[in-house]
Amino acid sequence: MRIRIQVVMLVLGLAALAPRLGAQTTDRQTPNGERPITREIFPAPLASPTEPASVFRFAGEGQVDFGLTQPFGLLTSQGARSTWEIGLRPGIITRFKVRDTQLLLKAADFHIGIPLSYRRGNWSTRVEFFHVSSHRGADFASAYPEPSFNYSREVLQALVAYGRPGHWRIYAGPSVLLHTVPTLGRMSFEAGSEWFPQSLVRTHARFYLAGDFETRQEVGWNVNTSIQPGILFTNRRAEPVARLAGWFCRGQAPFGQFFRERETIGGVQLILELQPAIHSLVTRRQ
Repeated sequence: MRIRIQVVMLVLGLAALAPRLGAQTTDRQTPNGERPITREIFPAPLASPTEPASVFRFAGEGQVDFGLTQPFGLLTSQGARSTWEIGLRPGIITRFKVRDTQLLLKAADFHIGIPLSYRRGNWSTRVEFFHVSSHRGADFASAYPEPSFNYSREVLQALVAYGRPGHWRIYAGPSVLLHTVPTLGRMSFEAGSEWFPQSLVRTHARFYLAGDFETRQEVGWNVNTSIQPGILFTNRRAEPVARLAGWFCRGQAPFGQFFRERETIGGVQLILELQPAIHSLVTRRQ
């Protein structure tokens, strides 16, 4: 199996950051006195199938997904009532297909984003500019010949959320494709919700139910649906460590090389909730 040089460079870069995990801690609380379950100002939507994640999941039909991401902060400004941050989010997600005794790389999607996150009370928002490119695996392309094409895009996304940290959250917002190959419809809209029932909170585990819904102009505004019930495991500081979740997804395939295909899949996944290796290169306190 041929491995692209981009994969090697990205993995090595993320591995270099990994030892910084947990190097910085904080007891920051929300204005209402509650400790959040994550230090991120705007946590990534739990059920979104396209968010970068460090994940291993069974995707049905003899398919498995592997993902790796390691976000970190560039500049953080902390105030008495509000906080904002500029960060960097690199990531890769791959899908493999099991064929007899072979594991064929079906597709690899590369993501690099610059998010601007802001929180004030129970309101938060994230505006992110990101690039994503998708590539088919050579072995899979040889075994299943199909017309290949270049797939890359630059996207500007804005999400606004409201909710009590560790209890519930709702979010919604649009995206616009600033540049895309191939040329497609440019608009999309995403919305979702997350719920942590307090009666099911344990010392180091929180049960949750999350749903994410997205519709895109490029496929005639058909709705993509992702439902995820799971357990969020936390450390003694109540910070997330990992998630074990079931998932159900119906809609566009999340990999760019197969974006025209619609699929209905369900499975089990394990997600590592890696905290930012570098909380912030520069921190300003107002």
